[in-house]
Amino acid sequence: MYETKESDWKKYKKLVDNLEEKYLEKQLRVLVNILEDDSKSAVDRFSLTRKQIDKSSKVLGESIGEHKRSSLFFNLLNMLRNNLICEEDLSDFSEELKETLKKVIDNFG
Repeated sequence: MYETKESDWKKYKKLVDNLEEKYLEKQLRVLVNILEDDSKSAVDRFSLTRKQIDKSSKVLGESIGEHKRSSLFFNLLNMLRNNLICEEDLSDFSEELKETLKKVIDNFG
């Protein structure tokens, strides 16, 4: 199994800080679109907004919920699975980390 390298940890912290901000900005735009959709009733818009917030919170919790070294590998794995990042976003990380992530994804999806 992968053991977190200091260089990967530093890159991860920077990635997470940027990622969280970008993700939340995107989710806010989705929520605005839901709220401004006059073709739906207020009840429907409220319900859809709540479901979207719950979904977004779950994705963030799975992907960056625990911001510690021991969670780095599984957080990156979940980020990939939830399409928060793509393989190109990992280009600066160590080859060992990228290869281990790829093996897990290839074997388990």
